[in-house]
Amino acid sequence: MSSPGQTSISSLLRRVVSHLSRRRRVHLSILSVLVLVASLAEVVSLGALLPFLSALVAPETIFDHRLAQPLIMLAGIESPSDILLPATIAFCSAAVFSALIRVAMIWFQSRLVASIGADFSTAVYERTLYQPYSVHVARHSSEIQAGLNKARALVPLAIQPALRIVSSTILLLAILSALLLINPEIALSALLGLGSIYALITLLSRKRLRDASKIGARSAVQVTKAAVEGLGGIRDILLDGSQWAFVSIFRRSTVPLARSQASVQVLGNIPRFGIEALAIVLVATLAYHMALSSEGLNGAIPVLGALVLGAQRMLPLVQEIYLSVVTLRGNRQSTVDALDLMDQPMPPVIAFGATETVPFSRSIRLRDLSFGYAPDAPLVLKELDLEILKGARVGFIGSTGSGKSTLLDLLMGLL
Repeated sequence: MSSPGQTSISSLLRRVVSHLSRRRRVHLSILSVLVLVASLAEVVSLGALLPFLSALVAPETIFDHRLAQPLIMLAGIESPSDILLPATIAFCSAAVFSALIRVAMIWFQSRLVASIGADFSTAVYERTLYQPYSVHVARHSSEIQAGLNKARALVPLAIQPALRIVSSTILLLAILSALLLINPEIALSALLGLGSIYALITLLSRKRLRDASKIGARSAVQVTKAAVEGLGGIRDILLDGSQWAFVSIFRRSTVPLARSQASVQVLGNIPRFGIEALAIVLVATLAYHMALSSEGLNGAIPVLGALVLGAQRMLPLVQEIYLSVVTLRGNRQSTVDALDLMDQPMPPVIAFGATETVPFSRSIRLRDLSFGYAPDAPLVLKELDLEILKGARVGFIGSTGSGKSTLLDLLMGLL
Protein backbone atom coordinates (compact mmCIF):
# COMPACT_ATOMS: atom_id res chain seq x y z
CA MET A 1 0.00 0.00 0.00
CA SER A 2 1.27 3.45 -0.84
CA SER A 3 2.59 5.65 1.90
CA PRO A 4 1.03 9.08 2.30
CA GLY A 5 4.43 10.60 2.87
CA GLN A 6 5.50 9.42 -0.58
CA THR A 7 2.26 10.29 -2.40
CA SER A 8 1.73 13.90 -3.42
CA ILE A 9 -1.67 15.43 -3.98
CA SER A 10 -0.98 15.84 -7.71
CA SER A 11 -0.10 12.16 -8.12
CA LEU A 12 -3.25 11.17 -6.23
CA LEU A 13 -5.37 13.32 -8.55
CA ARG A 14 -3.67 11.76 -11.58
CA ARG A 15 -4.62 8.33 -10.24
CA VAL A 16 -8.21 9.48 -9.77
CA VAL A 17 -8.37 10.85 -13.34
CA SER A 18 -6.89 7.62 -14.75
CA HIS A 19 -9.93 5.73 -13.45
CA LEU A 20 -12.46 8.04 -15.14
CA SER A 21 -14.39 6.64 -18.08
CA ARG A 22 -14.43 8.39 -21.45
CA ARG A 23 -17.97 9.58 -20.77
CA ARG A 24 -16.97 11.23 -17.49
CA ARG A 25 -14.02 12.92 -19.17
CA VAL A 26 -16.41 14.43 -21.71
CA HIS A 27 -18.53 15.65 -18.80
CA LEU A 28 -15.42 17.22 -17.25
CA SER A 29 -14.82 19.06 -20.52
CA ILE A 30 -18.37 20.44 -20.41
CA LEU A 31 -17.80 21.51 -16.81
CA SER A 32 -14.60 23.31 -17.90
CA VAL A 33 -16.59 25.30 -20.47
CA LEU A 34 -19.16 26.25 -17.80
CA VAL A 35 -16.36 27.39 -15.48
CA LEU A 36 -14.86 29.59 -18.21
CA VAL A 37 -18.26 31.13 -19.00
CA ALA A 38 -18.83 31.74 -15.27
CA SER A 39 -15.41 33.42 -15.06
CA LEU A 40 -16.22 35.74 -17.94
CA ALA A 41 -19.60 36.52 -16.34
CA GLU A 42 -17.83 37.46 -13.09
CA VAL A 43 -15.51 39.83 -14.98
CA VAL A 44 -18.45 41.42 -16.82
CA SER A 45 -20.49 41.90 -13.63
CA LEU A 46 -17.47 43.39 -11.86
CA GLY A 47 -16.70 45.65 -14.82
CA ALA A 48 -20.34 46.82 -15.01
CA LEU A 49 -20.12 48.10 -11.44
CA LEU A 50 -17.71 50.90 -12.36
CA PRO A 51 -20.01 52.72 -14.83
CA PHE A 52 -22.98 52.11 -12.52
CA LEU A 53 -21.26 53.78 -9.55
CA SER A 54 -19.87 56.52 -11.78
CA ALA A 55 -23.39 57.20 -13.07
CA LEU A 56 -24.55 57.55 -9.47
CA VAL A 57 -21.74 59.88 -8.38
CA ALA A 58 -20.69 61.78 -11.51
CA PRO A 59 -22.72 60.86 -14.63
CA GLU A 60 -21.04 63.56 -16.69
CA THR A 61 -17.74 61.65 -16.62
CA ILE A 62 -19.38 58.80 -18.49
CA PHE A 63 -21.35 61.10 -20.79
CA ASP A 64 -18.15 62.88 -21.87
CA HIS A 65 -16.01 59.72 -22.18
CA ARG A 66 -15.03 59.02 -25.78
CA LEU A 67 -15.42 55.23 -25.48
CA ALA A 68 -18.99 55.62 -24.22
CA GLN A 69 -20.07 57.98 -27.03
CA PRO A 70 -21.03 55.27 -29.58
CA LEU A 71 -23.26 53.54 -27.00
CA ILE A 72 -24.77 56.86 -25.87
CA MET A 73 -25.64 57.78 -29.43
CA LEU A 74 -27.05 54.32 -30.10
CA ALA A 75 -29.28 54.50 -27.01
CA GLY A 76 -30.40 58.03 -27.83
CA ILE A 77 -29.18 59.50 -24.52
CA GLU A 78 -29.19 63.30 -24.62
CA SER A 79 -28.08 64.33 -21.12
CA PRO A 80 -25.87 62.90 -18.30
CA SER A 81 -28.89 62.34 -16.07
CA ASP A 82 -30.31 59.84 -18.58
CA ILE A 83 -27.31 57.52 -18.12
CA LEU A 84 -28.32 56.22 -14.70
CA LEU A 85 -31.18 53.94 -15.84
CA PRO A 86 -29.22 52.14 -18.61
CA ALA A 87 -26.22 51.75 -16.28
CA THR A 88 -28.48 50.29 -13.57
CA ILE A 89 -30.10 47.85 -16.02
CA ALA A 90 -26.71 46.82 -17.41
CA PHE A 91 -25.24 46.17 -13.93
CA CYS A 92 -28.30 44.24 -12.69
CA SER A 93 -28.43 42.16 -15.88
CA ALA A 94 -24.74 41.26 -15.58
CA ALA A 95 -25.15 40.31 -11.92
CA VAL A 96 -28.21 38.12 -12.62
CA PHE A 97 -26.52 36.42 -15.58
CA SER A 98 -23.43 35.74 -13.48
CA ALA A 99 -25.55 34.22 -10.71
CA LEU A 100 -27.46 31.99 -13.16
CA ILE A 101 -24.24 30.70 -14.69
CA ARG A 102 -22.81 29.97 -11.23
CA VAL A 103 -25.97 28.03 -10.32
CA ALA A 104 -25.76 26.02 -13.55
CA MET A 105 -22.08 25.30 -12.92
CA ILE A 106 -22.69 24.16 -9.32
CA TRP A 107 -25.66 21.99 -10.39
CA PHE A 108 -23.68 20.29 -13.16
CA GLN A 109 -20.64 19.87 -10.93
CA SER A 110 -22.70 18.27 -8.15
CA ARG A 111 -24.35 15.83 -10.56
CA LEU A 112 -21.00 14.94 -12.08
CA VAL A 113 -19.38 14.38 -8.68
CA ALA A 114 -22.25 12.10 -7.62
CA SER A 115 -21.99 10.10 -10.86
CA ILE A 116 -18.23 9.68 -10.52
CA GLY A 117 -18.69 8.55 -6.92
CA ALA A 118 -21.22 5.91 -8.01
CA ASP A 119 -18.83 4.74 -10.76
CA PHE A 120 -15.94 4.40 -8.33
CA SER A 121 -17.95 2.60 -5.65
CA THR A 122 -19.22 0.12 -8.24
CA ALA A 123 -15.70 -0.39 -9.59
CA VAL A 124 -14.32 -1.16 -6.12
CA TYR A 125 -17.16 -3.59 -5.39
CA GLU A 126 -16.77 -5.31 -8.77
CA ARG A 127 -13.01 -5.67 -8.53
CA THR A 128 -13.29 -6.97 -4.97
CA LEU A 129 -15.83 -9.62 -6.00
CA TYR A 130 -13.64 -10.81 -8.87
CA GLN A 131 -10.57 -11.37 -6.70
CA PRO A 132 -9.37 -14.97 -6.27
CA TYR A 133 -10.69 -16.93 -3.33
CA SER A 134 -7.27 -16.91 -1.68
CA VAL A 135 -7.41 -13.10 -1.49
CA HIS A 136 -10.83 -13.21 0.19
CA VAL A 137 -9.62 -15.82 2.68
CA ALA A 138 -6.66 -13.63 3.65
CA ARG A 139 -8.86 -10.56 4.17
CA HIS A 140 -11.12 -9.80 7.08
CA SER A 141 -14.68 -8.91 6.09
CA SER A 142 -14.40 -5.65 8.03
CA GLU A 143 -11.42 -4.61 5.89
CA ILE A 144 -13.53 -5.07 2.75
CA GLN A 145 -16.41 -3.10 4.29
CA ALA A 146 -14.04 -0.32 5.34
CA GLY A 147 -12.59 -0.25 1.83
CA LEU A 148 -16.06 0.16 0.30
CA ASN A 149 -16.77 2.99 2.75
CA LYS A 150 -13.54 4.71 1.69
CA ALA A 151 -14.50 4.31 -1.97
CA ARG A 152 -17.80 6.07 -1.30
CA ALA A 153 -15.89 8.72 0.64
CA LEU A 154 -13.79 9.49 -2.46
CA VAL A 155 -16.56 11.89 -3.51
CA PRO A 156 -16.42 14.34 -0.56
CA LEU A 157 -12.77 13.72 0.30
CA ALA A 158 -11.04 13.80 -3.10
CA ILE A 159 -13.21 14.33 -6.19
CA GLN A 160 -15.30 17.24 -4.94
CA PRO A 161 -12.35 19.16 -3.40
CA ALA A 162 -10.32 18.68 -6.57
CA LEU A 163 -13.08 20.08 -8.80
CA ARG A 164 -13.62 22.96 -6.39
CA ILE A 165 -9.92 23.82 -6.47
CA VAL A 166 -9.92 23.97 -10.27
CA SER A 167 -13.17 25.94 -10.66
CA SER A 168 -12.43 28.34 -7.79
CA THR A 169 -8.91 28.99 -9.07
CA ILE A 170 -10.19 29.91 -12.54
CA LEU A 171 -12.85 32.20 -11.08
CA LEU A 172 -10.31 33.76 -8.73
CA LEU A 173 -7.88 34.49 -11.57
CA ALA A 174 -10.67 36.08 -13.61
CA ILE A 175 -11.72 38.39 -10.75
CA LEU A 176 -8.11 39.21 -9.95
CA SER A 177 -7.50 40.14 -13.61
CA ALA A 178 -10.44 42.54 -13.52
CA LEU A 179 -9.15 44.12 -10.28
CA LEU A 180 -5.69 44.51 -11.80
CA LEU A 181 -7.22 46.56 -14.61
CA ILE A 182 -9.04 48.77 -12.08
CA ASN A 183 -6.18 49.31 -9.60
CA PRO A 184 -3.02 47.16 -10.01
CA GLU A 185 -1.32 48.27 -6.78
CA ILE A 186 -4.23 47.47 -4.50
CA ALA A 187 -5.01 44.19 -6.30
CA LEU A 188 -1.42 42.98 -5.97
CA SER A 189 -1.32 44.03 -2.31
CA ALA A 190 -4.52 42.08 -1.60
CA LEU A 191 -3.18 39.03 -3.42
CA LEU A 192 0.11 39.20 -1.53
CA GLY A 193 -1.63 39.56 1.82
CA LEU A 194 -4.10 36.73 1.21
CA GLY A 195 -1.46 34.44 -0.24
CA SER A 196 0.98 35.03 2.61
CA ILE A 197 -1.54 34.13 5.31
CA TYR A 198 -2.71 30.95 3.58
CA ALA A 199 0.82 29.89 2.66
CA LEU A 200 2.04 30.35 6.25
CA ILE A 201 -0.86 28.38 7.75
CA THR A 202 -0.46 25.63 5.14
CA LEU A 203 3.22 25.30 5.99
CA LEU A 204 2.59 25.18 9.74
CA SER A 205 -0.28 22.68 9.51
CA ARG A 206 1.31 20.23 7.05
CA LYS A 207 2.61 17.77 9.65
CA ARG A 208 -0.60 17.86 11.67
CA LEU A 209 -2.67 17.13 8.58
CA ARG A 210 -0.41 14.22 7.66
CA ASP A 211 -0.77 12.74 11.16
CA ALA A 212 -4.54 13.27 11.10
CA SER A 213 -4.69 11.50 7.72
CA LYS A 214 -2.93 8.41 9.08
CA ILE A 215 -4.99 8.29 12.29
CA GLY A 216 -8.26 8.79 10.42
CA ALA A 217 -7.58 6.03 7.88
CA ARG A 218 -6.48 3.56 10.55
CA SER A 219 -9.35 4.41 12.91
CA ALA A 220 -11.95 4.08 10.12
CA VAL A 221 -10.91 0.44 9.61
CA GLN A 222 -10.94 -0.25 13.36
CA VAL A 223 -14.40 1.28 13.80
CA THR A 224 -15.83 -0.85 10.99
CA LYS A 225 -14.11 -3.96 12.33
CA ALA A 226 -15.47 -3.39 15.85
CA ALA A 227 -19.00 -2.89 14.51
CA VAL A 228 -18.90 -5.95 12.22
CA GLU A 229 -17.43 -8.26 14.84
CA GLY A 230 -19.80 -7.07 17.56
CA LEU A 231 -22.99 -7.37 15.53
CA GLY A 232 -21.83 -10.54 13.77
CA GLY A 233 -21.27 -12.34 17.08
CA ILE A 234 -24.29 -10.91 18.88
CA ARG A 235 -25.50 -14.36 20.02
CA ASP A 236 -22.28 -15.09 21.90
CA ILE A 237 -22.13 -11.54 23.24
CA LEU A 238 -25.64 -11.80 24.69
CA LEU A 239 -24.85 -15.17 26.28
CA ASP A 240 -21.52 -13.96 27.71
CA GLY A 241 -22.77 -10.53 28.75
CA SER A 242 -19.65 -9.05 27.12
CA GLN A 243 -21.29 -5.99 25.57
CA TRP A 244 -19.07 -3.70 27.64
CA ALA A 245 -15.91 -5.14 26.05
CA PHE A 246 -17.08 -4.46 22.49
CA VAL A 247 -18.35 -0.99 23.44
CA SER A 248 -14.92 -0.25 24.88
CA ILE A 249 -13.19 -1.42 21.67
CA PHE A 250 -15.56 0.68 19.56
CA ARG A 251 -14.99 3.77 21.72
CA ARG A 252 -11.19 3.44 21.52
CA SER A 253 -11.50 3.39 17.74
CA THR A 254 -14.11 6.07 17.15
CA VAL A 255 -12.61 8.76 19.43
CA PRO A 256 -9.35 9.10 17.40
CA LEU A 257 -11.41 9.12 14.18
CA ALA A 258 -13.63 11.94 15.43
CA ARG A 259 -10.62 13.93 16.67
CA SER A 260 -8.77 13.57 13.37
CA GLN A 261 -11.86 14.79 11.47
CA ALA A 262 -12.20 17.71 13.88
CA SER A 263 -8.53 18.65 13.37
CA VAL A 264 -9.01 18.79 9.60
CA GLN A 265 -12.13 20.92 9.97
CA VAL A 266 -10.50 23.36 12.40
CA LEU A 267 -7.35 23.76 10.31
CA GLY A 268 -9.51 24.38 7.26
CA ASN A 269 -11.49 27.25 8.82
CA ILE A 270 -8.84 29.05 10.90
CA PRO A 271 -7.56 31.41 8.16
CA ARG A 272 -11.00 32.82 7.35
CA PHE A 273 -11.12 35.06 10.41
CA GLY A 274 -7.69 36.56 9.80
CA ILE A 275 -8.52 37.13 6.13
CA GLU A 276 -11.77 38.92 6.98
CA ALA A 277 -9.93 41.28 9.33
CA LEU A 278 -7.23 41.88 6.70
CA ALA A 279 -9.86 42.74 4.08
CA ILE A 280 -11.52 45.29 6.37
CA VAL A 281 -8.16 46.95 7.12
CA LEU A 282 -7.28 46.98 3.43
CA VAL A 283 -10.57 48.61 2.38
CA ALA A 284 -10.37 51.19 5.18
CA THR A 285 -6.78 52.10 4.27
CA LEU A 286 -7.67 52.38 0.61
CA ALA A 287 -10.66 54.62 1.35
CA TYR A 288 -8.49 56.88 3.51
CA HIS A 289 -5.80 57.35 0.85
CA MET A 290 -8.26 57.86 -1.99
CA ALA A 291 -10.25 60.41 0.04
CA LEU A 292 -7.06 62.45 0.42
CA SER A 293 -6.36 62.39 -3.33
CA SER A 294 -7.11 65.27 -5.69
CA GLU A 295 -10.33 63.66 -6.92
CA GLY A 296 -11.69 63.36 -3.39
CA LEU A 297 -14.12 60.77 -2.10
CA ASN A 298 -16.52 61.16 -5.06
CA GLY A 299 -13.82 60.03 -7.44
CA ALA A 300 -12.83 57.19 -5.12
CA ILE A 301 -16.30 55.68 -4.68
CA PRO A 302 -16.52 53.87 -8.08
CA VAL A 303 -13.04 52.33 -7.74
CA LEU A 304 -13.58 51.58 -4.06
CA GLY A 305 -16.96 49.94 -4.77
CA ALA A 306 -15.48 47.73 -7.49
CA LEU A 307 -12.63 46.64 -5.22
CA VAL A 308 -15.01 45.90 -2.34
CA LEU A 309 -17.23 43.80 -4.61
CA GLY A 310 -14.16 42.05 -6.00
CA ALA A 311 -12.88 41.30 -2.50
CA GLN A 312 -16.32 40.05 -1.48
CA ARG A 313 -16.19 37.61 -4.42
CA MET A 314 -12.55 36.66 -3.89
CA LEU A 315 -12.58 35.81 -0.18
CA PRO A 316 -14.98 32.84 -0.41
CA LEU A 317 -13.07 31.50 -3.42
CA VAL A 318 -9.69 31.70 -1.65
CA GLN A 319 -11.16 30.07 1.46
CA GLU A 320 -12.76 27.33 -0.64
CA ILE A 321 -9.45 26.59 -2.37
CA TYR A 322 -7.62 26.40 0.95
CA LEU A 323 -10.33 24.26 2.58
CA SER A 324 -10.29 21.88 -0.40
CA VAL A 325 -6.50 21.52 -0.17
CA VAL A 326 -6.78 20.84 3.57
CA THR A 327 -9.48 18.23 2.90
CA LEU A 328 -7.28 16.50 0.32
CA ARG A 329 -4.26 16.50 2.62
CA GLY A 330 -6.20 15.49 5.71
CA ASN A 331 -7.79 12.49 3.98
CA ARG A 332 -4.86 11.52 1.78
CA GLN A 333 -4.33 8.05 3.30
CA SER A 334 -8.02 7.12 2.95
CA THR A 335 -7.86 8.22 -0.70
CA VAL A 336 -4.77 6.09 -1.26
CA ASP A 337 -6.49 3.06 0.32
CA ALA A 338 -9.57 3.50 -1.89
CA LEU A 339 -7.48 3.90 -5.04
CA ASP A 340 -5.49 0.78 -4.14
CA LEU A 341 -8.77 -1.15 -4.11
CA MET A 342 -9.61 0.30 -7.54
CA ASP A 343 -6.22 -0.89 -8.80
CA GLN A 344 -6.99 -4.51 -7.91
CA PRO A 345 -6.35 -6.67 -11.00
CA MET A 346 -9.30 -8.06 -12.88
CA PRO A 347 -9.21 -11.57 -14.39
CA PRO A 348 -8.19 -11.52 -18.08
CA VAL A 349 -11.53 -13.01 -19.16
CA ILE A 350 -14.81 -12.31 -17.37
CA ALA A 351 -17.45 -14.88 -18.34
CA PHE A 352 -21.06 -14.02 -17.61
CA GLY A 353 -23.51 -16.87 -17.15
CA ALA A 354 -22.63 -20.56 -17.00
CA THR A 355 -18.95 -21.51 -17.18
CA GLU A 356 -17.62 -24.41 -19.22
CA THR A 357 -18.13 -27.77 -17.49
CA VAL A 358 -15.03 -29.86 -16.79
CA PRO A 359 -15.52 -33.45 -18.07
CA PHE A 360 -15.87 -35.92 -15.20
CA SER A 361 -16.06 -39.57 -16.17
CA ARG A 362 -14.35 -41.77 -13.56
CA SER A 363 -12.69 -40.14 -10.55
CA ILE A 364 -10.91 -37.15 -9.04
CA ARG A 365 -7.26 -37.78 -8.21
CA LEU A 366 -4.81 -35.86 -6.08
CA ARG A 367 -1.19 -36.98 -6.24
CA ASP A 368 1.55 -35.77 -3.88
CA LEU A 369 -0.41 -32.57 -3.15
CA SER A 370 1.08 -29.93 -0.83
CA PHE A 371 -0.45 -26.52 -0.15
CA GLY A 372 0.29 -23.38 1.88
CA TYR A 373 -1.50 -20.03 1.87
CA ALA A 374 1.72 -18.04 1.47
CA PRO A 375 5.29 -18.86 0.39
CA ASP A 376 6.63 -18.31 3.92
CA ALA A 377 3.62 -19.88 5.69
CA PRO A 378 3.62 -23.48 6.98
CA LEU A 379 2.02 -26.12 4.76
CA VAL A 380 -1.59 -26.91 5.54
CA LEU A 381 -1.52 -30.07 3.39
CA LYS A 382 1.63 -32.06 2.72
CA GLU A 383 2.18 -34.81 0.13
CA LEU A 384 -1.48 -35.82 0.06
CA ASP A 385 -2.69 -38.67 -2.15
CA LEU A 386 -6.43 -39.06 -2.68
CA GLU A 387 -8.84 -40.59 -5.20
CA ILE A 388 -12.63 -40.09 -5.11
CA LEU A 389 -14.64 -42.26 -7.49
CA LYS A 390 -17.59 -40.85 -9.37
CA GLY A 391 -20.78 -41.35 -7.39
CA ALA A 392 -18.99 -41.99 -4.08
CA ARG A 393 -20.04 -40.31 -0.85
CA VAL A 394 -16.96 -39.18 1.11
CA GLY A 395 -16.57 -37.39 4.43
CA PHE A 396 -13.45 -35.74 5.83
CA ILE A 397 -12.80 -36.11 9.56
CA GLY A 398 -10.04 -34.40 11.51
CA SER A 399 -9.17 -31.96 14.25
CA THR A 400 -9.48 -28.20 13.89
CA GLY A 401 -6.76 -26.84 11.63
CA SER A 402 -5.97 -30.19 10.02
CA GLY A 403 -6.87 -28.86 6.54
CA LYS A 404 -10.40 -30.16 5.92
CA SER A 405 -11.78 -26.84 4.62
CA THR A 406 -8.61 -26.20 2.58
CA LEU A 407 -8.93 -29.62 0.92
CA LEU A 408 -12.57 -28.96 0.02
CA ASP A 409 -11.66 -25.54 -1.42
CA LEU A 410 -8.97 -27.23 -3.54
CA LEU A 411 -11.41 -29.87 -4.77
CA MET A 412 -13.92 -27.19 -5.79
CA GLY A 413 -11.26 -25.16 -7.57
CA LEU A 414 -11.55 -22.14 -5.26
CA LEU A 415 -7.87 -22.49 -4.37
